[in-house]
Amino acid sequence: MVFVFRLDHTIEFFALSSPVIIASYLVLHSFFDQNFKGLIYLAGLMLTAGLSVAIKGMMPSKPWFPEERSPLCSLLDNSIRIDGLKSTPDLHSTLLMFTFIYLALPLLIRGTYSEYLPLIITMVIVVAMNAMIKKKLKCTKLSDIIVGWFVGGLLGFVYYTLISAMDNKVVYFSPTDSNAQKCGIKGPSRFVCTTRAPPSSA
Repeated sequence: MVFVFRLDHTIEFFALSSPVIIASYLVLHSFFDQNFKGLIYLAGLMLTAGLSVAIKGMMPSKPWFPEERSPLCSLLDNSIRIDGLKSTPDLHSTLLMFTFIYLALPLLIRGTYSEYLPLIITMVIVVAMNAMIKKKLKCTKLSDIIVGWFVGGLLGFVYYTLISAMDNKVVYFSPTDSNAQKCGIKGPSRFVCTTRAPPSSA
């Protein structure tokens, strides 16, 4: 079998693999930074995946036509059952929205989201692209995606709230991250380090 490179197939593959790609990056980044943020996030992601699959198992089956669905639909999300198709909530949408809320919520709370606009915009693009491609390949319906966004967003909010209440040092973009020294060159012969204090809660 000869592999033929096609840009559209490559985009589809990476869009459908985005939950694993993003999770792998966050865990590896945490590993290199020598902290537990990635593992705490991964634990929440696995819990979210388990709850999503459990909810999906309780939903009624829908008629499905395998000839209409792309084989890529089963990538990371095998929703097919003997008696039909169970695709509510969509697992990809649930995991991506959990990740988005878990990362964006501390930025919104602290009011520093403007400093991380590239991250927020990238996550929005990934979430939207994943949804459009799954809809295009007839993997799921729009209603399944919307339910997935709701479930993932709710679980992301609850999980971040619980973890940050116990120890906000193990979540991403915690106030302690803002206390790190920022160093840079000031002029031809000056190297200055400053400490950024967290924004006032008043």
